Amino acid sequence: MTVCELSFHRSGTDGKYAPRPTFRRTNKDLADKPVPSGQEFQRISFEDGQDGYREFWRMIGFLYKFKELVDVGDFSDSYRVVSDESVIIHLKEQAPEDRTGILARYVEQAEIDASELSELLVLRTRKAAVEEFRKLLVDEGGYRAAYRVAHTGGIKGQGDEAVWHHFLSSNRWIFGLSLDLRFIEDFVDEASVGIGDTMNRGNPKADMLAWRDYTVLVELKTPDADIFTAVKTKDARANTWSFSPAFMGGFSQCLAQRSAWEESHKGKDIVFEDALGEEQELDTGVIRTVDPEVVFIYGNKDREIPKGSKSRDVRTKRDTLERLIRNNRNVNMISYDELYRRAYHIVYGELPPEGSTT
Repeated sequence: MTVCELSFHRSGTDGKYAPRPTFRRTNKDLADKPVPSGQEFQRISFEDGQDGYREFWRMIGFLYKFKELVDVGDFSDSYRVVSDESVIIHLKEQAPEDRTGILARYVEQAEIDASELSELLVLRTRKAAVEEFRKLLVDEGGYRAAYRVAHTGGIKGQGDEAVWHHFLSSNRWIFGLSLDLRFIEDFVDEASVGIGDTMNRGNPKADMLAWRDYTVLVELKTPDADIFTAVKTKDARANTWSFSPAFMGGFSQCLAQRSAWEESHKGKDIVFEDALGEEQELDTGVIRTVDPEVVFIYGNKDREIPKGSKSRDVRTKRDTLERLIRNNRNVNMISYDELYRRAYHIVYGELPPEGSTT
């Protein structure tokens, strides 16, 4: 059992009696229970009903009824109940160098596992990124324009393709975990993959040069780009549909970049910025280039050729695209809605709601 003994001592200043508690851990005969061998201290907790936390607060409440006689102090003068908002305001008022120490103290006092806290922060960051991905994908309320304004200094170039380049570069985990079972580790933006002439012409650039154990090229367009022509052309054969000129142009660009990189990689140093912004050179003795793959991110299947459609034309388009993808091992085409769906599943462990990508 835990026993609390109170003695009262009259103050010569205000005449009140100050209660002085002594807590004892006892056996059933109320004899002091010795501290186990090898221990200098023993904690006395009041965490559940068997510990007597209700009785403890009942005793405090009883003493407080006689605060004119018993000196229990004025709680409100020294302590106050605060909300989450008050804690946040308090932290914002601190100097940046002091915040870390305060947060560390909170974590330590709350006995929070640092690794669990880190995982929680990563999860929240990724949830925010997935929601931003969705808004960009459907351009909710003109979100792409707002994103460009918010990241004016970091977005290079005009058009939506530059916006997508910035977003995906800023959220590398989407590439690292979503594009391939052999996940991509890192990449460098706007990589030169060819050898130019004396006027620096004929030197193609890939949107991203990525690597795991072998290098991978990444080329991206926009989710608004159409994969197919709106009307089936006369040249299209039975049970096929005509690809749009923009799609075929992008696909040809992927093949050209792949060919250029395959020829030029031995004479190029792969230089990239690490997490600290410092330039590093990739060890091409470890990260190799053999028969390089190109990841082509293009269009929005849910918008253009939805899986649930009963339209014969839509089903013909879907089959035509699938044949191209399955019979081309060098270009791995993935649409933006597919990439979003994978990122959502990584974060939430389930598929996104129907209609969230259109």
